[in-house]
Amino acid sequence: MIRTTKRTVPAHEVTEFVSCTCDLCGAKTTSFTSAGEVNWIGDPFNYHFVTVQQQKGTMYPSDNFSRVWSYHLCPTCYRDKLVPFLESQGVGKPAFEEREY
Repeated sequence: MIRTTKRTVPAHEVTEFVSCTCDLCGAKTTSFTSAGEVNWIGDPFNYHFVTVQQQKGTMYPSDNFSRVWSYHLCPTCYRDKLVPFLESQGVGKPAFEEREY
């Protein structure tokens, strides 16, 4: 015999990604992957991610902790503003690789 009971579960808060704005030009996107990555194209089959961040933390066998500082840049500002600035500081061309899955 299976017994059942009904119980009320209180509502819980869920954080949802709504939009992301470029920190330089103000361009806006509302497209995110299921992992929360900002997709500047907004197409479910194509993506364009831009990541400019610093991550610092500790890693233990049973637990991890990290802090992340991020800038949100659209692909245009990355290409037209950040890369030329870095090159003007003596940094060479960015690393490039193609991947096939």
